[in-house]
Amino acid sequence: MPPAAAYLADRALVLSDIAGSTRTAAKLGDLAVFNLVRAFHDRAAGLASRHNGRLIKELGDGFLAVFDDAADALHFARELPTVFYEDETISGEGLSLKLAIHYGRVSVGETPYGEDVFGRNVNLVARLEGLAAPHEIVISDAAMQRLSAEELGLVNRRETSELRDIGKVGFGRLGFARLQVAGA
Repeated sequence: MPPAAAYLADRALVLSDIAGSTRTAAKLGDLAVFNLVRAFHDRAAGLASRHNGRLIKELGDGFLAVFDDAADALHFARELPTVFYEDETISGEGLSLKLAIHYGRVSVGETPYGEDVFGRNVNLVARLEGLAAPHEIVISDAAMQRLSAEELGLVNRRETSELRDIGKVGFGRLGFARLQVAGA
């Protein structure tokens, strides 16, 4: 049976990265870090489900999650640091989380490992994640346009950047310390 045809859909995308995992693997070993990452991804998948999303693929120590709604993606990203840092080894090793959120049209299709998303907007969220500092969420203007005034109030440091193969993109930054002050 041939795979189902791909289709276009608007989705909120969350891309994560763990900063410091290579250094930690050198200290604790690859298997120990794999187990830390695996346990974190399992907790993140449960959290994504509670926010009407799902982890669509794992990318080394990071993952790509998809949501129908940008607000659900933001609420997921705001809670994710708590899920990440609840592991004492992660806290003790100085690992940090970097996140990016973007909203846009993607190609959705079946692969041998399940449903996946492809396209320019997947590349864009990856470029945005590269701009995030440890303990920070970078959120694109396209995602921010779909948030409430209260949610937008959490975002600071609006910027623009020329992203390779993408062009000029506007975004905001939201640090995890600010999330805790805001009652996340």
